[in-house]
Amino acid sequence: MKAIDRASDFLGVVGAALLLATGAFLTYEVVARYVFTAPTKWAQELSELSLLWGVFIALGRIVHRRENIAIDVVYERFGTARRRLIDGFALALTLGILVFIARYGYALAWESIERGTTTGTMLNYPSWWEELAVPVGCTWAAVQAVLELYRVVTGRGETPRGIDADMARHA
Repeated sequence: MKAIDRASDFLGVVGAALLLATGAFLTYEVVARYVFTAPTKWAQELSELSLLWGVFIALGRIVHRRENIAIDVVYERFGTARRRLIDGFALALTLGILVFIARYGYALAWESIERGTTTGTMLNYPSWWEELAVPVGCTWAAVQAVLELYRVVTGRGETPRGIDADMARHA
């Protein structure tokens, strides 16, 4: 279980680095285009690829830390039993959505591989490079969601709800 948590945290850091790279690519493109009048052929495409992979591989960390959307003012008023019930329902719903998206995402990526489709842009790389980000990220997040659902059902190891919970524990 800890290996899955660590992998999710690591992928979250990689996702953040990819988002940082996205910003760097776009900044470089703006400077090259408007300051030096020399637009790039690669910056926009690599930024799209980095953005997609960065967002989707970080999903597991979001599920692990339970940083998805929640109304904490209401949630904190409930007792432990009701919170576990709410968490269980939210995780089960999240898991269902992730599996649904992953299933169709893999089908879409596989179709692109079979057809040999490309982006049709300047770099013209295979479309599945982008399309695979969605099902891979959703699959990993689903693995983390199963683990979190197990924790909620068994009552073993409560996962913090984001950074605020970590700060409250150390205060």
